[in-house]
Amino acid sequence: MDNSPDGDDTHSRASTLGGDDHEFQFPEKTPTMLRPLKPAKAADDEKPSLDHSSHVPGPLESQLAALMSKLIFIEQKNPTVSVTPDEYKAMSARVHALEAEKAAWTKRHEAIWALRDEDVDNNIKIRGLLAKTRRDLESMTALRDADLENLQIVRGKLCDSTRQLERLQTQNINGRTSPARGGRPGSIVMERRGTMDLFAAAKAAALEQRALELEQRNSDLLGQIETLKGGAKPDDLNRMTAHKAWKDTVSDLEARLKAKDSELARLRGTSVSSAVPLGGTAPEWHRIDAIHEEHASYREKVGGRMQALRSEKEALQREVHRKDDETHALEVKIQSLQRRLTAG
Repeated sequence: MDNSPDGDDTHSRASTLGGDDHEFQFPEKTPTMLRPLKPAKAADDEKPSLDHSSHVPGPLESQLAALMSKLIFIEQKNPTVSVTPDEYKAMSARVHALEAEKAAWTKRHEAIWALRDEDVDNNIKIRGLLAKTRRDLESMTALRDADLENLQIVRGKLCDSTRQLERLQTQNINGRTSPARGGRPGSIVMERRGTMDLFAAAKAAALEQRALELEQRNSDLLGQIETLKGGAKPDDLNRMTAHKAWKDTVSDLEARLKAKDSELARLRGTSVSSAVPLGGTAPEWHRIDAIHEEHASYREKVGGRMQALRSEKEALQREVHRKDDETHALEVKIQSLQRRLTAG
């Protein structure tokens, strides 16, 4: 062994750096491809190999070998990736593109949810409009059914009046063609003919009045439809219609009673003026009594009809109040359902 100071210095420096005199078989970072040696240079390569075997590493070379071994071990424990600037720029551009795409997808997602909320609100409004339209249709259907029933009743009464008028005309024709029997005075026959004509005229006037009432009712219904389209409340409209119909019925009955009273007064005047020269007072008074009885029975019928109309009015008012309560309950239920849908 050589005990020179240079050898001790080399050994001390290598030990200070954490290395030793032995060479470590550390792996290379980049593998190298060994080229095959040519046989022509085999003799020339023997000298470097001999020189390499006789080479003695110096202190700096030993320190450098120790440092390189430590660096290689550190790199093996903590691997890193090295990229070029072009690759870094491409990766940054890709990251920015992905962030922009994510922001676009987030925006589209928020827009879809906003559109969904708007569709839910529109569905709630459409359901409310459909329910309102259904209620309007039901009320109009009920009103139409009532009008059809009234029309059937009016047609039945018109048929009865037509049959009675035809029967009276037949009796009048038979009375005119049949000869006078039992010494009946001609004035009584003429008076009866005049009475029949008066009854026929009264019935014709009543039928005309009824036709006018039906036309008025039709115009009122058209006005109600226009008012409903305008946005008025059905309850107020029904109340006004019932009051108007009741008032029209009462005024019609009063007009009929006044017409009957005037007709009786006129018949009394004509019977008194014709009974004095002819002397047939008993049959005339019997006929007047019959007319009075008929008038009294007619007044009783009118009174019964008015009472029936009053009862019908009260029943309709109760029905209207009940419908109002049902409508209010349905509106409360719809509001609660809307709140549930909004909360959900």
